[in-house]
Amino acid sequence: FLHSPVRRCSSHTNPVPPLRFRMPPPSAGDVKLSLNFVWGKESDLTETYAFEFSASTQWGCVRSNDRGSSKFKLFYDGGATRLWWGESYFTDPVDLVSQPEKLKWYRAADRAKNRAAFVWKRLRAARPGSLEANQLSGKVKTEAKA
Repeated sequence: FLHSPVRRCSSHTNPVPPLRFRMPPPSAGDVKLSLNFVWGKESDLTETYAFEFSASTQWGCVRSNDRGSSKFKLFYDGGATRLWWGESYFTDPVDLVSQPEKLKWYRAADRAKNRAAFVWKRLRAARPGSLEANQLSGKVKTEAKA
């Protein structure tokens, strides 16, 4: 019975809908593992993004392109299962379960995730052996909003 799409009650002939389980929200550690890669903007793979993690839920993301590098602030809201890029964009780390190669970012107003504002493609692993990855040498400009 575990694999049947429809269960039947023994006293009734009407089908009972299949059980649906809601997964618990991922921990900050699980999200870090899912994101600990170098990502490229799908429309321009020469623009790359790498995460910088800390022990808290406030992280950084470094964007690198032909104009240099910029660092942005991120905040992981575990209760809402959202990773916020400033106040402008968010991504849902749960989506990485079904599509681990793509990271979709939505505008803050698009809470229903109807249309991604932009999509990143996973390119390669971040620095091996460390979740505190992607430390840059040199000066990086910090921006709060994307």
